[in-house]
Amino acid sequence: MSEQKPKGVRKTKEFKYSELLEIYGSILTKKQHEAMHLYYNEDMTLEEIGERTSCSRQAVHLHVMYARRKFDRIESQLGFYKKKLRSEKAGQEGEEN
Repeated sequence: MSEQKPKGVRKTKEFKYSELLEIYGSILTKKQHEAMHLYYNEDMTLEEIGERTSCSRQAVHLHVMYARRKFDRIESQLGFYKKKLRSEKAGQEGEEN
């Protein structure tokens, strides 16, 4: 029996996409942006998003998948998220001293 995680708890990798949405959201299509926002920030399922946006679950899955690919590609080129993490880590270390 697999343990289900409570609603609102996402893996660290998935949290990354919420952050990337904030940084690079403007490069997405309107549908991709909406699907990503609802999936990562509102913690909706693909089916719930499909019902809300009048899309099939499969279409929502594709919007999310293509958006993540765009984010991965642009982040590998620009690295803003990585820089943000380093900056936050340095700030936390500075506060500890």
